[in-house]
Amino acid sequence: MLSSVFDKLTPLLDAFLPGEVRRSPSKRHRHRFAVLVIAITTLYLLLVGLVVARVAPDGVPAAALLGNFRLLVVAGAAFALFVLRRYQQRVIALNLYMAALGFGFIYVIANSGGMASPVNVCALALPLIATLGINALAGVIWTGIVAAAWFSINALADGGVEWQNLLNESTVHNAKLLALFSTLGLISMAAVYFDISSRQLKNRYRHEHGLALHMANHDALTNLANRRHFIRELERHINASTQPLCLIYVDLNYFKQANDQFGHHVGDEILRQFAQRLKNSVRNDDLVARMGGDEFCILIQGISDDSGARQKMAQIKEKIGGEMHIEDFHRAPSASLGYALYPKHGRDYEVLLQHADHSMYEAKRDRRGTAPNSPLNPNTDDAQTRH
Repeated sequence: MLSSVFDKLTPLLDAFLPGEVRRSPSKRHRHRFAVLVIAITTLYLLLVGLVVARVAPDGVPAAALLGNFRLLVVAGAAFALFVLRRYQQRVIALNLYMAALGFGFIYVIANSGGMASPVNVCALALPLIATLGINALAGVIWTGIVAAAWFSINALADGGVEWQNLLNESTVHNAKLLALFSTLGLISMAAVYFDISSRQLKNRYRHEHGLALHMANHDALTNLANRRHFIRELERHINASTQPLCLIYVDLNYFKQANDQFGHHVGDEILRQFAQRLKNSVRNDDLVARMGGDEFCILIQGISDDSGARQKMAQIKEKIGGEMHIEDFHRAPSASLGYALYPKHGRDYEVLLQHADHSMYEAKRDRRGTAPNSPLNPNTDDAQTRH
């Protein structure tokens, strides 16, 4: 729910960002946070000021105190947003805004009892904003600034300075509660935004990590598993399973001639459609891979004998048929198929792949009456199977 609310606010936040920042995802995220901190903190403090004015009728001096504080906060926010949009200086803008808040807090503290002022606790929000908005070092620096301000106020009081207090005794209790709730509110808003941002970053990382893994393990053209991923899966099955395996090696006949005759873009589309037909010809659990060029390999579990392998290849051959219509290319693909069985033909992936490859080339040599000038023509090419 909070994430959806934030998503609806992002267009409004982005309106304060310069075009150069909006085009960079990393910069946009950091600058967006800066705008959110400035806007939400300002609105929150203005709201708290209105509540204080309602519940603490202290007369003209207290009203003037709150009015001047609100003026400082609004002026600081406006100047910070101007710097952020005009000069793209996020760190400077946040520091300027926090400095305006700091001066506002000191002004109120100096006129509401010094170290006894209920507003002291509000200064704790400055290191938090600096840490989340800039970095940990900024948080440490602003912690030191707040601590130095407190020590200075306390030292001046010990030196004989008497801080005036425009709050009367009847409203000090309410002022302390409001100060505590104000600080907790700022901290809670920062924590909520940090949680939302963390989740978004985690989701983005998972998505990009998953995309990177997919790209590393799959062929970019056909979206099938690539050779490295296929070999890794084959090794895993050999090492972890006692179940029989069947490797079917597939070579798309006369692809080079079709690629040269109709163009590489047509050749790429032929490979894509052929790959999809191969994938549709087997079960979802079977692994189909592009081994390189116009060669493919299928890993099927549960086939243990030659007749089962031949039957499966016949099914595949039947399902990959049918004309493709790609620009001027209107023909049906044909392929040479070979197979190897685990453990019958080998107990490691190299031997199995060599056997399946050799079987496929035997089938290619034994094709009947292939016409070289008829690329991918099923009427003149009949893929044979060998073991």
